[in-house]
This record gives sequence, C-alpha cells and structure tokens, in this order.
Amino acid sequence: DLHPAIQYFDEYGSISWNEEKARLDNFFIYLQHNSEMQGYIGFYQGKSESSRAFERRIARVQNFLVGDRKIARERIVCVPLGRQGSSKTILQPVRKGLEPPFP
Repeated sequence: DLHPAIQYFDEYGSISWNEEKARLDNFFIYLQHNSEMQGYIGFYQGKSESSRAFERRIARVQNFLVGDRKIARERIVCVPLGRQGSSKTILQPVRKGLEPPFP
C-alpha cells in the first residue's frame, strides 16, 4: 500500500488524452516552479487493460513531459504499481532526497 501520510498532487482514472495533458501540464508547471521537487508518477493497470496498452500509457505520459514539455528526464520517475479494478494514474511531487512515495 501507499504511504498513508502522502497527499497526492493529482490522481485520475480513465480520461481523454486532452484531459490527461491538462493534468500533466499542471504537474509540469508545479515542478517547473519547484526545482527541489522530483515528479513521481504511479500507474495502476486496470483489470481490462492489456499489458501493451498499460506500457503505452506509461510511455505516452513520460514522452509528453520529457519530449513535449522538455522537463529533464531525471526529474520524472514512472512507477508501475500493479493491477487493480480500473486504471489509475497518480501524480506526486517529492522533495529530492526524500523517500519515494511508492514502494
């Protein structure tokens, strides 16, 4: 389970790519203004989501932030968190040097 004291920046389930880009833009802007923070992104694979679709979803998010928004690759950590009923993405900034939010 995730650390109980953590307050997420944002989390969302299955949404359109345009909605997801808006959420990722908010995360990007936050990280841009808080250079001491590292961006952790946790991904749950939905029960009906294929492994290939799950991997594509992770790659799409990372490519958007690193490729399109030009955030340094080392500031984004994508963490697959396993399977659950429905897909979910968790955006969590963590001060550099502190424990990662996901096991």
